[in-house]
Amino acid sequence: MTLATVYYRQSRFDDADALLRRGLALSEKALSPGDPQIVVMLNNLAAIEGAKHRYTEAESLYLRALRMEERRLGPEDLFVSRTLNNLAETYCAERRYADAEPLYVRSLNITEKMLGMAHPDFRTLLSNYAMLLRKMHRKDDARRLEARIKTLHIAPDLHHRQSSQVDWRDLQKPSKR
Repeated sequence: MTLATVYYRQSRFDDADALLRRGLALSEKALSPGDPQIVVMLNNLAAIEGAKHRYTEAESLYLRALRMEERRLGPEDLFVSRTLNNLAETYCAERRYADAEPLYVRSLNITEKMLGMAHPDFRTLLSNYAMLLRKMHRKDDARRLEARIKTLHIAPDLHHRQSSQVDWRDLQKPSKR
């Protein structure tokens, strides 16, 4: 776990932000554009900006990370899916529901195609989308999704993420150490 993550968990967002920005500047000088490490830092910085309610900055960072991921990995990669979800969450925080919906749908499609419906990430995305539908006053659509979520059986060997990317929701969970 990095010191920036520790600061994030302690709600020391300015300290985490400063460390990540310094690390990003160094990485951008030393690494090639679009390097996975840079993308992870951009996503984590965006999460911090979102936690500080600086949604315009968070959006800009997520979009930058998304462009890099799509160039390097293609439009249907799990890292792309995660960034789409994070950007959609930012739009939801701003009540930009119409902007969030296509991002959730795209993220769901990628995740279902790459991991299947039995993966925990797919279930999480469905829950996020159902929550959005409720906020958009589309309660019947939300209920249908919530009913679908209850029917999904999560495969026991898929409970651990396969990626090295830090997800802002993971940072919000208390440490198990």
